[in-house]
Amino acid sequence: MHTRVIGQFAVISMLLSLMSFKEYMDRSGKFITEGDVEARVAQMQQSRAELLMRLQRDREETEKVAEMRRKAHEVDLKHEAEVDLKSIEVKKSLEDA
Repeated sequence: MHTRVIGQFAVISMLLSLMSFKEYMDRSGKFITEGDVEARVAQMQQSRAELLMRLQRDREETEKVAEMRRKAHEVDLKHEAEVDLKSIEVKKSLEDA
């Protein structure tokens, strides 16, 4: 009779300890639920979309800056050519004088 009582006590105590451990892990464990996974996926998709938009915007800004530099370079070249022509004319006028 004592063996049956001790066996029943052992089984019940293991069951209670297992259920308490499960309850503890449910409350503070690192299990990921389906909702958590969906939230993470949505966040990752949103982050990816924002990154792609930022990359596109940066690319457009870089193109604008390159275009502005090209135009400024063309203006500088024209201005240099005009200055060179004027200096040549001044030299010719000084030589003629």
